[in-house]
Amino acid sequence: MAFFSSMNLSRMSLIAGLAGCFVITSYLTLYWDSNPPASLLASNDPNQIDLYADQAYGIKFDAEGKRAQTFRSPHVVRTQNGRTVMTTPILEMQTRDGDQWNGVAREGILVGDNEVQLNGDVVITNPEQAIRLYTEQLRYFSDRQEVISDVAVRITKNDDTTRAIGARADLNRSRIELLQRVEGTYVQP
Repeated sequence: MAFFSSMNLSRMSLIAGLAGCFVITSYLTLYWDSNPPASLLASNDPNQIDLYADQAYGIKFDAEGKRAQTFRSPHVVRTQNGRTVMTTPILEMQTRDGDQWNGVAREGILVGDNEVQLNGDVVITNPEQAIRLYTEQLRYFSDRQEVISDVAVRITKNDDTTRAIGARADLNRSRIELLQRVEGTYVQP
């Protein structure tokens, strides 16, 4: 009889031990879910990526509902500090009159809702007018269809070439203003 009571005591101890483990595990799981470690919630690194997209495509409409801009990029990354960077972006910029300007670069950075900074091997083209603008850096403002560069630019149209330091382009009017040190080579037909 003593043998059976010691066996029941062992079995009871085992069951009590398992029940205790279950209670502790449940408590820790619920505590972890409601109080995750701060290291998992937030990072002090402002460059930590919080959004990554492959083969991104976006369309922006103006206040009248017309398409103002589209972009494509094989990679888009946004960091916790709000910086959004596009790799080799392709921009299609629509004017009020429906003319299209295209832009490509090695890198694009979104600044707010209406500005895109293009960096590295930037080329802006108007296929209908055969105009090409080359530079290393420019800013495009979609709300006013304006392009601004503060560095060296080269503009070609057919066989004509113009160089300058800095340019402003009103895409709606197809007007480019060259700011400093303007030089040109023009070929007569």
